[in-house]
Amino acid sequence: MREHISSYPDMPAYHSIAVTLGQAGYLKELLNIIDCLRTGPSKLMTNVKFLHWDPRLEPDVVVYNAVLNACVPWKQWKGAFWVLQQMRQSGLKPSSATYGLAMEVMLSSGKFDLVYKFFEKMEKAGLTPNDSTYKALVCTFGKEGKTDEALRAVEEMECRGVVARASVYFELACCLCSVGRWKDALLQVEKLCKCPSSKPLAVTFTGLIQSSAAAGHIHDCVSIFQYMREFCAPNIGTINSMIKVYGQNNMFDESRLLFEGIKKGRMGLQNPGSSDSRLSPDVFTYNLMLEACTVAHEWDYLENVYKQMVLRGYSIDQSQHAWLIVAASRAGKWHLLDHAFEQSLEMGEIPYISLYKEKICQSLQAGEYAKVITYIHDMAQGSLNITPNEWMQLFKENENRIRKESWQELLHELNSLNADDSGTNPILRNLITSLHHSSGLDMPPDSRKCISTLGIVEGDKELVSHSSNIQLTGEGGKMTSNIQNGTCMEADQNQNNGVEKDTRNPLMADIINDNMHCFPDSNLPSSYEILREWRQNIKEKVIVEC
Repeated sequence: MREHISSYPDMPAYHSIAVTLGQAGYLKELLNIIDCLRTGPSKLMTNVKFLHWDPRLEPDVVVYNAVLNACVPWKQWKGAFWVLQQMRQSGLKPSSATYGLAMEVMLSSGKFDLVYKFFEKMEKAGLTPNDSTYKALVCTFGKEGKTDEALRAVEEMECRGVVARASVYFELACCLCSVGRWKDALLQVEKLCKCPSSKPLAVTFTGLIQSSAAAGHIHDCVSIFQYMREFCAPNIGTINSMIKVYGQNNMFDESRLLFEGIKKGRMGLQNPGSSDSRLSPDVFTYNLMLEACTVAHEWDYLENVYKQMVLRGYSIDQSQHAWLIVAASRAGKWHLLDHAFEQSLEMGEIPYISLYKEKICQSLQAGEYAKVITYIHDMAQGSLNITPNEWMQLFKENENRIRKESWQELLHELNSLNADDSGTNPILRNLITSLHHSSGLDMPPDSRKCISTLGIVEGDKELVSHSSNIQLTGEGGKMTSNIQNGTCMEADQNQNNGVEKDTRNPLMADIINDNMHCFPDSNLPSSYEILREWRQNIKEKVIVEC
């Protein structure tokens, strides 16, 4: 467009571009547009009929508002001050929308005091706040727990005759639910239903349930759900929210009833005269139900849910739920670990490092040391790593499952490896280093030669210092590992009985520790055999029912 005079963009064109980029959050590209607007064409144009034509333009209020809109998702609160400074230098006066967007930027950045200051500036300038301004103000009051102030702000908005969008009443209702006033929130829902372009009622109630759950008002969540079913059918988002609430608060029976209800394809309303709505579990439903089963130690039902999930074509997100598979495996459901492990390989993905660790422990229990070495080589090829300290933590957390002699026998197997091959594998080096420095392990005489050949310094101060606190029979923390972009990254240390767990699942330590006594079978079927058997069982069940 900018290369020809016939198509050179004018201010309305720049407005369209700026608003689109602002709504999408493309801040960098929007600033480039402002530079283009001010500099004019990049090269000299020929055949220009207008001798005094100047294509250079200056940004106006619309363009600057678009910049503020783009600053919201990036939390660039300093950018809001830059915009206001540019407008002041250009002689432009901020509009109500300008102040409203500036308040949204401060809200997203957590600068709540600046939200109030911008609101005061707007009122001093004689501008009338719009519904977006009041929405930002209500959200700020809600973040700070100032429920009464939020109510007064909405009452002031209504007294001024401002036509509010449904989002203003929705934010106020969520604010009330966060402090346990769900019945007052229902009054705002009634106002919300009268607003144009309001979302479906099921979405509104789902938001109220999530706000109550985030604040810890579990009984309010149940009450809102029961009240909701008298007026509208819950959607799958509502069901997932309630399964999560039940599962995380030792209400497994309730979560199972919901799950079984949507498996049948229908979720009945409490009002007999209302029509039912068709529902079907999605991948989030299965994952949340797996979490509920793990928290409740319902391992048989977890296996059933996992089978249904796989048969529906879904796969577990190992970055979020690898801890579920590990817990189930230690509770005796070892074939689930095998299936998840092989499924990742079949999909061309690298299995999560906690799955590798569990496979190594199972192989050690079965005395299959060659498999352990194979897993270590596979991890190295997948750019994963286990540090010496993490190996020592693994020794400690599995001391009740794995005999000390098994680690000694593994070391003998490692000593028989070619030194050149071992030296190129950092995981093997770290394992031998950890075994060597672990004071709870008697080392064979030839182990020092192997360690020396691999280039490991015997006086590693960091590891020696760590090993003085952590023994194979001692107690201590656990350093977990996360996979990101195909690499292993160290996470925070968790001091929950030395058990690897997802930091978002505080019950993981107790869950895994309660099942450390289980031992796997070395002759496990492959994932293909497991899947074939599951499908055959489903077919037989259908034939029997028919």
